Amino acid sequence: MRCPRCGREINNESAFCPSCGPAFGYQPIEEISQPQADAAVKWYYISHGTQKGPVSDCQLSDLIKKGYIDRYTMVWREGFSRWQKIENTSLRYIVQSNVPTVPLNSLSDIWPWALATVPFLGYFILTFLQIENALLISCSIFYPLFLLLDELYLRKNRIVTKPWGWSFLIIPLYLFIRASKTTKNMAPGIVWCVLFVLSLFI
Repeated sequence: MRCPRCGREINNESAFCPSCGPAFGYQPIEEISQPQADAAVKWYYISHGTQKGPVSDCQLSDLIKKGYIDRYTMVWREGFSRWQKIENTSLRYIVQSNVPTVPLNSLSDIWPWALATVPFLGYFILTFLQIENALLISCSIFYPLFLLLDELYLRKNRIVTKPWGWSFLIIPLYLFIRASKTTKNMAPGIVWCVLFVLSLFI
């Protein structure tokens, strides 16, 4: 018969291999413990611009639950060629199970307010400077910019805008629908309407 370890021909009645030694079926302690060591993967992560770690999967899970890091936190472990977001690694199951959708009442209305005011402020300034097509210039610059930033902000907080995202074609409609789907703050939409009426008189 042949030794299952080294393949050397040995006596059928032999309990040991003269080449590699151990009894058949026996596994040295270090070979048993090695897979356990490999399973305890150590991760490094970046928090406030500083590298932290190493930590285990369980420790990372605790950090996520406590809000210290999120799915966008950059992590690295041995075998990675570069830093990755947690959600793009094998740890994505942790953030999917532990990180809920942001409460709607905690969302910011900074971009709706920007949509409601900045284009008109730009229009008023350009009109004062006697620049032609002031409204067209201001709106063509600011509306696409703030709509994009608002979409990225909502997507980052896992708010699905696809069912009502088409409303961006009509800014006040977008502002009111966004408010009804998120913070319930209708003020930006109302302010937009007021400023639009004022712009007609100017």
